[in-house]
Parts: sequence; structure tokens; C-alpha cells
Amino acid sequence: MLGELGAIHFGELVTHLQKHIDDLKKVELLESRQRVINARTVNRKVNALRSFFKYLVSVYGYPKNPLDQFSNLKTDNFSNTESLTRGEVIDLLSYAKANHIKNEASFRNYLIVIFLFNLALRVEECATLQWNDLDLPMQKASVYQK
Repeated sequence: MLGELGAIHFGELVTHLQKHIDDLKKVELLESRQRVINARTVNRKVNALRSFFKYLVSVYGYPKNPLDQFSNLKTDNFSNTESLTRGEVIDLLSYAKANHIKNEASFRNYLIVIFLFNLALRVEECATLQWNDLDLPMQKASVYQK
């Protein structure tokens, strides 16, 4: 396969990669210009390809990385994830607290909600907590983050 890749002229490879990247882009029209609305996704895929070709260059002596000439797209500095309102958080906490004595699952869910909101944990961080991560007398939790 590397031989087949090496047989493609470098300029042609760059053209194919540019077309692939352009096909990944989702754009919206703003006045007289276009804006890429999935810039982070495109950047992740370009960076993965860039890493792949970097590997080919270092391990197999591929001539050069065709993705080195591609710049990452500009991304917004804010998250597009919708947050809960203060009222929604209060309602969720009140509901969990009122129902936590019903059964074991309700108590577990109450603990999850408390950990998520009070310790500002991500779902995965909360899901991987173990009893030995909690220091109850010191009221501390050890959380392993990305």
C-alpha cells in the first residue's frame, strides 16, 4: 500500500487531500461570505491525517508530509453545549433529594447528581469514581482527569 501511495505525484496527493478536507466542511452563508460550522471536526480529522503522514515520514521514509501546508481552521472559543439554568439545577437537586430514600437506584442517582454539580465533574469522571477515591473524614475526592 505504501508503494501505491508513493506512486501518486505529491501535487496530486495534495489536491486529493484538499478535496477530502473541503468535502468534510459544512458551511453556512453569512452575508457575502461563508463560515465553516464544523471547524473543530475538520481540524481533528486534518490533525489525524497529519499525524498519519508524520508517522509515514518518520518510520517508512515517506518523502514529506502533505498536510504540513494545511492550516487549522479558526474555531469559536465558546462551547455550543447548552447549560442548565439555575432553576433547572435547583429542580433537579430537589427532585433527587426528595426521592433518594425510595430505593438503592434513587440513592445512587442522588449521589451522582451531587457529585456532578458540587464537584463539577464530567460524567466519565463521576462514573469512574471508586470508594478509595473518596476521603470521607477529610471531605475530599481524588478525581483523575484527562
